[in-house]
Formats: sequence, C-alpha cells, structure tokens
Amino acid sequence: MSVRGTLADNTDDQILAQFPGQQPASTLRDNSKGISAQYTAILRPNLINVFNFGYTRFGQAFSGATGPVCSRRRSTRCRTRTRVP
Repeated sequence: MSVRGTLADNTDDQILAQFPGQQPASTLRDNSKGISAQYTAILRPNLINVFNFGYTRFGQAFSGATGPVCSRRRSTRCRTRTRVP
C-alpha cells in the first residue's frame, strides 16, 4: 500500500508592479491539493489485483487589482480579469 499527497502553493504575477521595488499589482495564487492511494494484492501466483484512488482539488484565485488589462503586441488586446470568490 502507498499513499501520496501534494500541495501547490504557487504565485504568478499577472500585472507587474508600476515602479521598481513595489509589489505586483495582481497575482494568481494556486493552492491546489491532491491525494492518491494505491493498494496491490496478490490473490494467487497468477492473479494480481491493483486498486488506485486519487482526488485533486483545483483551486486558483486572483489577488490585487482586477479589471481590464491591455497588452500591446501586434494589435492591442484587452482582457477583463475578475476575482474568483
């Protein structure tokens, strides 16, 4: 039998700071969690049973400023960011 758990505590800057030394204006926080288990049973020398179970909770949230974000590449594209409750 084996059990494994994972925990993500990642942040990704979405809107960079306006001036050097400041915190980013908006960040994407990932706090996903997961757990999995595996059980292996040898029922007979020629019959093996393997049972796997896993659960993952996907969680992401924006913090900081939200609203229209414009980026200038070949054309100007605006995306609207909203907060996730």
